Formats: sequence, structure tokens, C-alpha cells
Amino acid sequence: EFNMNKYVIDKSSISRSLRPKKNILQIIDNKIMNSLDLQLRKKKLDQIRICLHSDKNTKIHQMIILQKKKFKAEIKKHPLKDKSYFNISGRQIIRIFDKKKKIKRILKLNNKNKIIWIPKNTIHQNISLTKSLHIETINGPFIRNKDRIIY
Repeated sequence: EFNMNKYVIDKSSISRSLRPKKNILQIIDNKIMNSLDLQLRKKKLDQIRICLHSDKNTKIHQMIILQKKKFKAEIKKHPLKDKSYFNISGRQIIRIFDKKKKIKRILKLNNKNKIIWIPKNTIHQNISLTKSLHIETINGPFIRNKDRIIY
């Protein structure tokens, strides 16, 4: 069972987000993954994440994100930061858009295509085709009004 005593729920996050109370050595094992899955189902969440970074001001933000089947993220871009997705399980597509929100490209994230690098200023959206688990990495600190533009 997931030891919530070492984590806090980040109430400023749009989706359910757990953050370590302090900078700790973390091993994310199957028990933790099963606990996330249980929370996703019991609380009827679209997604849930564990932040590996303990502070919003850290220079690297890395999150393990579990998304339900058919989850559709908002269309967005990060004007100042590159971002990567590393697939652990499941299947997603990453849609890349032009400035008029017309789809330019669709990338597959699955067991064959494990890692996607998204350069800054790339308008994108991820959609889970199955329940999916991935690691997302982006530079910190996160400043909501500067780091992400929603379309």
C-alpha cells in the first residue's frame, strides 16, 4: 500500500497530484503503481500523478502519470521549455498542431515507441488510447501563467 505519510496532495494542481513532503529517495514499485490505479478507479479520476520532485521550484520536474482510457489532455504549448514523455505501459497518441490548431502530425507512444521529445513552442495534446502510464519530464520551476499556454 502507498505510504501517504511521505506525500502531500498538491491542491494547486489541476489533476490529482502527489508530491513528496521533502526531497527523499524514492523507489516507485508495483505496490505504488497498484495504489495509483486503485485511486484512479475508486475516485473516478481521469489521471493521477506522483511528482518525483519535492518542490515546485526545483530545476527538473519529473512526474509519473497514470491516465485512464480515452483521457484527452488540453491542447497546449510550453513556450520556454522542452518536454519529454517516456512510456511505461499502455498506448497514447501525441497530436502536434499548427498555430491554427490544425493537426500537423500524430505520434504514437507505445511499447515500440517509448520516448517522445517535444521542443518548446510545439502545440500538442496527448490522448490515452488505453489506460497508460508514462513519465513526463520538463524543466522547473513551474510558473502557470508563463510555462503553459492552453488553446
